[in-house]
Amino acid sequence: MAASSGAIGFWISRWYHDGCEIAEIRPTPSAVTVDVDRIHYTFRTSKRHAPVSVTLVLKRGASFIGRVGSEDELDVEVRHFVFP
Repeated sequence: MAASSGAIGFWISRWYHDGCEIAEIRPTPSAVTVDVDRIHYTFRTSKRHAPVSVTLVLKRGASFIGRVGSEDELDVEVRHFVFP
């Protein structure tokens, strides 16, 4: 995640986010914003690239497909199956 104006950020697709519980995000985000399709997390930093750790726990057994991305438009599709 590249820093711009002292902040970095990432997003999680809303559908994927709604199927998970966030157990931990490190460091703590300075802001969380919600739009129709995504949950955005923003972090203040002076570093050009800064690590962020996110621990998700699935709420139910099912097949999940979602997207996770950075604010500079890079994203990946996440797919997994949790046996009920």
